[in-house]
Amino acid sequence: MTRTLEALRDRRIGSVRWEERLCETDAYPLFVSLGDGTARRTTGGSLDLCQWNTEEVIVGPLAEPAVFDACRPRPT
Repeated sequence: MTRTLEALRDRRIGSVRWEERLCETDAYPLFVSLGDGTARRTTGGSLDLCQWNTEEVIVGPLAEPAVFDACRPRPT
């Protein structure tokens, strides 16, 4: 997670995919940092035995770099 937060802070190009499981619903978000301070999030998933692919795409600015630094784990 630390490297992901550093990449977002530094505005590097890259992507992160993860899985969200809630009872009978699975979602598969994809987050893409475009390298210019903006990012795109797309979500698809499945409900029970039905697959859905959504065209929902959210594009917007990343938070300020200090926000990502504040989320990084601190050594103890």
